[in-house]
Amino acid sequence: MSRALAESTPRVSAKQQRAIEVLLVGGTEQQAADAAGVSRRTVSQWRHQVPAFAEAFQAARRDLLQRTSSRLHAATGYAVKALEDVVKDAKVAPASRVSAARSIIELSQKAYETDDLEVRLHEIEEQMEATRAHEATFGRGRPT
Repeated sequence: MSRALAESTPRVSAKQQRAIEVLLVGGTEQQAADAAGVSRRTVSQWRHQVPAFAEAFQAARRDLLQRTSSRLHAATGYAVKALEDVVKDAKVAPASRVSAARSIIELSQKAYETDDLEVRLHEIEEQMEATRAHEATFGRGRPT
């Protein structure tokens, strides 16, 4: 967990931290309990009845997902290059070249759609903020 994230998340005991680490990698409550030296029931209680534990688990999960996403993003260039190499290589079977070309086209289209949705969402958020500011200043217009 990053230092900034660790400072902003609730404090948990060393045993709770060990349980969180096991749960993050897909371990069961029993496996988390074994690693923490507690009962499975204790881990279940931590998850469902201890807000600091639940918050720390969610923060650690977000951090893990962010780091994973960053690694995937960093590898994107290599993946595109690999697809380009397959498409350009005349020695590669035609079906593989077509499959690589199709992947490039589909992924490009998805990237375009995602960018377009982000722009549209930003515009909607700005419109909503402007509406809220107007209503805060002038009040809601009521039909008479």
